[in-house]
Amino acid sequence: RKGEGEGEGDGEGEGDGEGGIGSGRNGPQACGECGGSGQTFDKPFGDADSGSGADGMQRPYEEGEPGPGNEVSGLSDIEARMVRKEVAKQIRDAVKNRGNVPGGWKMWADEELGVPKYDWRSELKKVVSHSMHVIPGDGHRSFKRLNRRCASLGHRVILPSTHDTSPQVCIIQDTSGSMGSDNMRVSLEETTGLLKAVQASVTYINCDAAADKAQNVYNVKDIDLHGGGGTDMRVGIKAALESRPSPDVLILFTDGYTPWPEERIPRGKQLIVCLVG
Repeated sequence: RKGEGEGEGDGEGEGDGEGGIGSGRNGPQACGECGGSGQTFDKPFGDADSGSGADGMQRPYEEGEPGPGNEVSGLSDIEARMVRKEVAKQIRDAVKNRGNVPGGWKMWADEELGVPKYDWRSELKKVVSHSMHVIPGDGHRSFKRLNRRCASLGHRVILPSTHDTSPQVCIIQDTSGSMGSDNMRVSLEETTGLLKAVQASVTYINCDAAADKAQNVYNVKDIDLHGGGGTDMRVGIKAALESRPSPDVLILFTDGYTPWPEERIPRGKQLIVCLVG
């Protein structure tokens, strides 16, 4: 076949070669039934094949849709769930940064991440406030120390002395490598609120796989952060209980990837765990 012709009339040209003009799959394609001048067209991507994702037609080299009788390799259920969580987090971050994410995507991300329906900061405030008001010895007067007036009365009458009800608070901060900058930022924001609520010095302990020396802080600017290693909050809790003055309320900020003490917190102490992330 010559591969030429005017293409007039019904589009029939000379010869009836199998491949048409420029026969073979690598050559240009022509439609002899369309009439016209016999114009030729190349494949838009040459030999490239986009697979069934382009036209919905399964290719021989594709494994097909996973299902009964067609067990194909791929992500496990856990891996797939982790991928969905990561995509949902990125969508949520995009909503915060630019605000041009479609509403349907945001709704899906909120459902996937399980966005709480209550204000957890308000719940934390309630728990901390309750713990600070039920500590042992709570009250305006206590018999732990005798009133100085007892001496003038010949110690015949025992009077209580005024007791300071301000609780001793110790904050234990998980500074392990798994926390990341976002979790640390949230922890420090909540620490700022706690310092304002207590209105007193708070003991602060950094902890990863080892507990740092306790710091007395009035402001988050006073905090000297250390860490970045492994995670074991047991040593942080132990260090807090052994610190002086002994804390009444222990508040632990962590992502939860840590072993936990097997023994109970000593009687009269309150441990509040704040899971972030």
